[in-house]
Amino acid sequence: MFNFEYYNSATLRCVLELMSILKNVKEPNTLKIIWYYEDGDESSQENGEDLQYTINFPIELRVLES
Repeated sequence: MFNFEYYNSATLRCVLELMSILKNVKEPNTLKIIWYYEDGDESSQENGEDLQYTINFPIELRVLES
């Protein structure tokens, strides 16, 4: 689990690379990716959606609970 208070485009590229590697694990049913974002943070939500599309792997998008 990773929790980024802040991330930039370089961090996002590293996360993308890591997720691309993880989605190729031998038992894909054992991997679940959850992308948390703050309520109203459309940019972070869109980044999660973009990652899901880019790596072609389902990512569960969740709003952070206060």
